[in-house]
Amino acid sequence: MTFPFLKAVIFDMDGVLINSEPAWQTAEYQTMKNLGLNISYIDTLQTTGLRIDQVVNHWYQRFPWKDYNNNKTAKAITDQVTKHILSDGIPMKGVFTALNFCKLKGIKNSAASDRV
Repeated sequence: MTFPFLKAVIFDMDGVLINSEPAWQTAEYQTMKNLGLNISYIDTLQTTGLRIDQVVNHWYQRFPWKDYNNNKTAKAITDQVTKHILSDGIPMKGVFTALNFCKLKGIKNSAASDRV
C-alpha cells in the first residue's frame, strides 16, 4: 500500500500516543493544593480539554491566590506531567505500529498537544 499524497503525520499526544489525562488531573490537583486552593481531584474534571493557561485562569477566577503568575503555575503543572510521562507513560495500543509505518514509508511525523 502506498500513500503518495501523504507527506507528514501529526499525532495528538493526549489520547492518541498516550493516555495523559490522569497525569494532567493529578498534576493540576497537586499544584492547586500547593497553592492553598480547596479543590478535590474530582474538581479537576471541570478543566478537561482546556489549554494549560486556561486551566490556571479557571482556578484563579474561582479562588484567587496571592502572587498569581499564570506561566509559573502552568509550568509547575506541565513539569509534573512531563516527569510522569517519562517515568511511567505507557503508549496507547498501535502507537509503535503507526510510528514504524511512517518510518518505513518515509513519512515525516511529529507529536502535538492542545493542552500547552
